[in-house]
Amino acid sequence: LGAISNADIVIFRKNDDLFCKKIKKEPFADYIFLVSENKKYEDKKVDNREFEQCEILGAVVSKMAIETFKNFIEVVG
Repeated sequence: LGAISNADIVIFRKNDDLFCKKIKKEPFADYIFLVSENKKYEDKKVDNREFEQCEILGAVVSKMAIETFKNFIEVVG
């Protein structure tokens, strides 16, 4: 958890499930909130020890609109 900053979006595995969630840390708390950009899913409060059992696969460093991505692929392809 030390390498993850507040508001980072991380990709992680818990058991056999993959997740992409924004991390919301509370100062001096022993828990974090996993925040979904998809409002169909509620935020989840998770104990730090429970989250440390997850495998962190990476972090989102940028985002791109799907139309921009499609245009890029057409130009490159």
